[in-house]
Amino acid sequence: MEIDVVSRTTLLFVFMVVVNLSDSQNYSEFIGDLLTTKTTYEASFGGLEKMSAALNATRTHLQMVAESCVALQVNALIRHGVRYPGKQFYGNISQLIDLQEQIESEEFFHLKAQTNPFLDVTEAQQLAENGRQELRNLGIRYANYFSELFLDGTAQNFTEKCVFISSDLPRTRDSAKAFILGMQSIVGNDKDDELKMMMEDQIEILDIATDFMLRFYYNCEKVVQTVQRNKTALAEYYLFGDGSEINSVVDGVSKRLKIKHSRLTNEHVQMLYTLCSTTLAIFNEISWCEVFTQDELRVMEYWSDVKQYWKKSYGHKINYHISCQFLQHIFSTLEDNHDNSPVGVFRFGHAETLIPLLSILGLYKDEEIILKYDNYHSNWNRTFRASKLSPFAGNIAFVLYSCTDSTGNSTYMIEVLLHEQPVTLPCCASTLCSYDVIKQFYSTWLEDCDLTELCGTWTEIRQPREEL
Repeated sequence: MEIDVVSRTTLLFVFMVVVNLSDSQNYSEFIGDLLTTKTTYEASFGGLEKMSAALNATRTHLQMVAESCVALQVNALIRHGVRYPGKQFYGNISQLIDLQEQIESEEFFHLKAQTNPFLDVTEAQQLAENGRQELRNLGIRYANYFSELFLDGTAQNFTEKCVFISSDLPRTRDSAKAFILGMQSIVGNDKDDELKMMMEDQIEILDIATDFMLRFYYNCEKVVQTVQRNKTALAEYYLFGDGSEINSVVDGVSKRLKIKHSRLTNEHVQMLYTLCSTTLAIFNEISWCEVFTQDELRVMEYWSDVKQYWKKSYGHKINYHISCQFLQHIFSTLEDNHDNSPVGVFRFGHAETLIPLLSILGLYKDEEIILKYDNYHSNWNRTFRASKLSPFAGNIAFVLYSCTDSTGNSTYMIEVLLHEQPVTLPCCASTLCSYDVIKQFYSTWLEDCDLTELCGTWTEIRQPREEL
């Protein structure tokens, strides 16, 4: 029977395989942190139970720090929450329809009529409802961590003494609003309607054409031309995509599904991986992921991590060098310490903002490991994993303290919270570290930050290239 065009576009390529779940009570926790930048915040911790334990430990730690230190400012970058895929994916998914109709496996036959949740292209790249909740919850927790700082005895402190900055995209603006509403529920005094009106004026939206803080990767010609649009610069990614590990994934999925007539390609499994990560993140739906074994998901994760490594991180120095102006802004606002200075500076950006910043700080750097096409098996224990660097709602905060030692002397200290957990910077012996030591360590990046020299000047009209 012929299937009309409308019906065909409402079908979704739904695959399931038998996966041994005896070692996992929750399948989404079992594979949730293998989905790189499409990983939910909760999954990046390894599930709700582990997340709760980690954040409880943070609360206890911050209470101990508060015994000898007074928080002066929280200075943060926050990635947007879970979002819908890009427009390109809405078009690509139709390529899977023909393959869906060719499944011969009796085990999967009844799944061929599943519907497509990605029909409304107006949702493309928009913040999903659970992404909104991720940011609201994050705002609640930050407000609880530093409630004395945000309250500070004045009713207007929260709305008047915090700065909120967002890139120009709806998903970051909406993330900022959700975060503010979360803070409001703990330390605010404005009524909801008043707060919503205030937010439209209080959130600073950066113009994409001049945004070297949150979308520097878009405005740097040299990065776009020499890295993002240069296949040679991303050669390791393409070589791995054509290599034996990905070919094994293609063969494994093909044999399980028993596709007739057509041959599965590496592009098909890449789309399926995106379908898996996106539907798990938005709908907590695991069917798309069960097309892969866990070992195959690890291969797909590595393929994506190789791309992140060479396109946004340590693979090329310029990838993270251009975040130097952002680093300058962090230190300049930390040093803006007077009665009228903000007690909170919250910026809302993207994975392309967070990963370079973590890289310029030297975090998640494997000293003796480079992600290449031919060393997958030796890199299983790598620290560079995009799911850990930049999950949805990933965040880093520089907390400025005034600390008193046993002799009564005060000194400025910094503690960095990465995804709400204290981390030790490469120049420090502990998580709580001298402000002067940190600034001196990063002085080379702070001083060597001529973006005209680094990036050149644009000679063409450019259009942003969306990710799936």
